[in-house]
Amino acid sequence: MNRKEKWIACLIGGLDKYVEEQTRIKILEQCGRQCQSQSLVKKARSISKKSKSIDEFLDRFQQVYKHLHRDKDNIYITYPKCYCSQVKKTPEGTTPRHLL
Repeated sequence: MNRKEKWIACLIGGLDKYVEEQTRIKILEQCGRQCQSQSLVKKARSISKKSKSIDEFLDRFQQVYKHLHRDKDNIYITYPKCYCSQVKKTPEGTTPRHLL
């Protein structure tokens, strides 16, 4: 395990051990927002240019991106687990399994 992988495993393990669940979720959600791929952003922009309204955009984007969910006036992107390539590189047993 390299230094970065050890650091990530330590950070996530520390969050699980020392931070209450709701705060941990907020922290990981904030980090997850930074992981969004540029290819997905390009797809969203392309779909946006072809859409006449926000509803049309969201309907079209949801067909491409299954993690997008709508609940009345709220829009969520939720993942069932962490897809970060850096987290996936950490050896089994060093990162909580619920993230992988």
